[in-house]
Amino acid sequence: MPRSAYPILAAALILMSSAALADPAGDALRDKVAKAYQDTTVYAARIDFRVEEKRGRWLSTNSTWFKVAFEKPNKLVIDRPEFLLVADGNSTRVRISGYDSRHVQQPAEPTISMKSLSSTLTLPGMGALLDQPMMFMPDATLLLSANPFDAFTAKQKADTAALEPDGDGRPGLKLTTDRGTWTLRVDPTSHLIVEAVRENATKKDDGDYARMVYRFKIETHNDKHAPDTFALDTGKSQAVDTIEQLISGDVGDAPANADAQAAHPIEGKTPPNVALQTLDGKDYDLAKDKAEVIVFDFWTTWCPPCRAGLPELQKVYDWAKKNKKSVAIYTINLEEKAATVEKFWKERKLTMPVLMDTKGKISNAYFVTGIPQTVIIHGGKVAHVHVGLLPDTAKTLTEQIEELLKNKAN
Repeated sequence: MPRSAYPILAAALILMSSAALADPAGDALRDKVAKAYQDTTVYAARIDFRVEEKRGRWLSTNSTWFKVAFEKPNKLVIDRPEFLLVADGNSTRVRISGYDSRHVQQPAEPTISMKSLSSTLTLPGMGALLDQPMMFMPDATLLLSANPFDAFTAKQKADTAALEPDGDGRPGLKLTTDRGTWTLRVDPTSHLIVEAVRENATKKDDGDYARMVYRFKIETHNDKHAPDTFALDTGKSQAVDTIEQLISGDVGDAPANADAQAAHPIEGKTPPNVALQTLDGKDYDLAKDKAEVIVFDFWTTWCPPCRAGLPELQKVYDWAKKNKKSVAIYTINLEEKAATVEKFWKERKLTMPVLMDTKGKISNAYFVTGIPQTVIIHGGKVAHVHVGLLPDTAKTLTEQIEELLKNKAN
């Protein structure tokens, strides 16, 4: 074969390979699904969500449900356990669980989009609460995205393949990305997604996995929603402009962090024992800790207020260490993988010790219903409990620790 024919042969092989990988049926169904979401003007659904995670011998499962209602161009309800967002065409309002005396209120957008929604649900400097929108509120993301399938793949290239109909006659799609796969089941009439299963990619074949299952019970409408669908009674709640103000309580004369400072079930009581391993595999036992003041901070990597508060807590840790205070500070991560926490810790250059509450037993014992939750122990009793992000974390904690150490000295 003459050398000049090599480029032609290579091009032919590439084209043959591409043709072999193409899935016309998958592409056709994908286009129908995308068009169905783009054409939907009125939508309501209840979403049942289940997450499964297998690590070694242990299989942990959690489930919840939430609701979404949508009416183009700018009416939306996202009702989840941790927050409620209502856009009624005149304004967008947000409540966050645990902060009932305040709500975010912003002028309505002419057309709601993922960009405008992310802007509303953002903590400055920390990114949006919607860092992973498809996993956080899938159907709303599909409805608000210019191309619904961008919600699954983000900036990653995804291979799309058609699946045989399941036992209920629902056609399917499988999207494969470098982060894992989405398996979708589609209503054969409406072409809206009625089930979405995400499985994380695993780097080693040890049997461990993480799986998220969403099942959509979709209500169809031939007309608009009832007027009260997008109503929100704010009562005596104070309107603020941003999520940051809502969490910090920094709103003029309003009492800072008023909700977070309500009496806590363990305050003033003997703390439950903490026996956990640190991120680097060392054993920790509260019963053997001889520090005069012990601080536990419950957190996760996906919690924006936690991410905002940890650098402040690091300042307190550095202060205590530099001044040789009898203070022990431990962060307690809730049910995340060690690799996730280790990467997060290194990226933010944090040096505080991390305790891994992999099964959530310690957080349950400490009545952790909102994060971050910071617990200060002194003299065998729980002296202070802070739920939520303090307006000035480092200053408040340092002053409280100093006061407790002073009482000990006296």
